[in-house]
Amino acid sequence: MAVGVVNSVQSPVFVVGSARSGTSLVYSILMASNVYTLYAAETLLLRTCADKYGRLTQKSIYEKFIQDWLKSKQFLRSGLNREVFIRNAIHHKSSYLEFLDYFMTAMSLDQNKSYWAENTPNHVLEISNIAKYFPQSRFLHVIRDGRAVATSLNKLNWVSSKQAALRLMSAGIHWETHVVSGRKQGRKLGKRYMEIYYEELIRHPNKVLCALSDFIGTNIDLQMLQNNRYGVLGKTNTVYNEKQPNDNKLFSADALSRWKTTLSAKDQAILNTVIGDTLQSFGYSVGKKISVNQFSVIYCKFMYHLKEWLRHETILGRNAKTGLELDE
Repeated sequence: MAVGVVNSVQSPVFVVGSARSGTSLVYSILMASNVYTLYAAETLLLRTCADKYGRLTQKSIYEKFIQDWLKSKQFLRSGLNREVFIRNAIHHKSSYLEFLDYFMTAMSLDQNKSYWAENTPNHVLEISNIAKYFPQSRFLHVIRDGRAVATSLNKLNWVSSKQAALRLMSAGIHWETHVVSGRKQGRKLGKRYMEIYYEELIRHPNKVLCALSDFIGTNIDLQMLQNNRYGVLGKTNTVYNEKQPNDNKLFSADALSRWKTTLSAKDQAILNTVIGDTLQSFGYSVGKKISVNQFSVIYCKFMYHLKEWLRHETILGRNAKTGLELDE
């Protein structure tokens, strides 16, 4: 690859959204089309790496970053030649966006592909910056019911708190922060931005796949997905069910309402109260609410945003931040 090659792949697609919203499913659908560069990982570059390491223009920081990057699953899954990559990467470190461009373009050239797509959910917070660097980029914002997302995050112990109610509220606030930010930034991009609702994709895949095909300019249908089970499409999961009737042999709606049986009535009411307005603004129906101590809600939102600020803006947060998936 020539040293100066960047932006050689046109119209990259970024799949973004809150964690646990179905971004991996949408990304797998893109990969199944055989149009995009195959890459089975999140790059984690614009938030995780940027927060963890700092500015790549500083020699010591770049050296630490590139040392970890070459040991990470992010790099190892690319299949790129290590020596060639190292030799050229040094010329693409003015920003993480430039490094991302170089990395994804290198894979595309290696695979002889004309397009690439990237799937790191929390890049939803970086839509404006990405769109400015990649003027032809497009964004697929995957949106799922915040109560289902909060249930999944809570199950994974995503929030560290001894109080169950505060953990659940914080998970809901995480969802709210990401979807609101994504929509606010994305709608400024006009036709470069598309929202995909997870529930709609599962219930009416033909309709959503048709809209998706128009958006990316590549035809994708259920038969193609059934024949090419890339990524999560090939995994055993109740969302993907070959026993479905009619022409939908992949997606089962059975899992869509699981949060309703997993969450107690009280927990559902708590989430309805804390993120109910945002749920309704995204078209979700909101049931019974509950009298929640407003101080607790204010406290949760304050602590969530404070932790995010500390993580992104301070040395203390940088040192505590989880980094790349290292293959030790």
